Amino acid sequence: MSIQRVKFTAFADLHHHPGVFYSSPEKRLDRILERAGEEKVDFMIHLGDFCHTPEKYVDFVHRYDRSGIPAYHMLGNHECDECPVEAVKRIYNIPPCGYYHFDCNNFRMIVLDPNYYCLDGRYIHYELKNYYSYGGRLPYLPPEQIAYLRETVLGSPYPCILFSHQSFERAVHGVKNRGEVLKIVRESQRTPGRVVLCINGHHHVDYLRFVDGVPFLDLNSTTHFWCAESHRLFPEAVYREARLAGNTVIYDEPVHAVITLQSDGLIEIAGMSGSMMFGVTPEMFGAPRVDPDGREITADCSSVRLRLEPFAANRRKVRAAAAVSSSALSPA
Repeated sequence: MSIQRVKFTAFADLHHHPGVFYSSPEKRLDRILERAGEEKVDFMIHLGDFCHTPEKYVDFVHRYDRSGIPAYHMLGNHECDECPVEAVKRIYNIPPCGYYHFDCNNFRMIVLDPNYYCLDGRYIHYELKNYYSYGGRLPYLPPEQIAYLRETVLGSPYPCILFSHQSFERAVHGVKNRGEVLKIVRESQRTPGRVVLCINGHHHVDYLRFVDGVPFLDLNSTTHFWCAESHRLFPEAVYREARLAGNTVIYDEPVHAVITLQSDGLIEIAGMSGSMMFGVTPEMFGAPRVDPDGREITADCSSVRLRLEPFAANRRKVRAAAAVSSSALSPA
């Protein structure tokens, strides 16, 4: 049989929010689109927090949608801070349920929406900052999405890639009921290679880890890392333009990845290396150099080439082949 191949652009957390973040979002997006065209990708997908007020900046959304390359959206936790969730879904062309899948070149892409908090047994979608007071009760993937995921993965004739804004891999700061998702992933592996990759944004770091033989990619922000500490280390003009700039370290480059998957198990993540804008790093103002889960804050998306090779009776193991450039790669 011939080898099937899919190639796509993935990026996360662009945070188009004029007057609030210093991000030059139009320039960053244009560079992402330019590279996608050069690489001749099959599609593009952002992993949430693309724009804080889509109703106000529809032209910016269309800048992505109408580039001539198929473009897909998902909801991040900030997408609906200033807009009703139904309006954002309509602008982003997301189904009313908020989750969906599509097949491309004999691979299945599954887009999930964990932007829910749980209150008295009810799962409530993030909307107009209603979730800000419920930090210990979020995020969750509601039961109907768990059922959808199980059906869509186990019934798929193709290898599956799972996309979400928040992480299903992080034990402390990821999706609260992540165990139900991981159980489905484990069950799917009775057919070797049924789930080949899980990708999330939200956490603004570059990290790759295997869980039960499946690589989980923490995709770095395209723009910045948020710090609880504040500083005045940028030129003063930056603070006049963006009121929350002092709580960020900003990346010079529009950090993103072009990812290639093949049906023979090859996975290639072509990332990029950048630097901190104005040379400002977290250590310079007393902020940690790692995130709350101990993952290093960088302006990079590591480039990784590996091959998934199922072997041994009735179980699946993973061998990482070829060069792995990321020191963050760790077996679970």
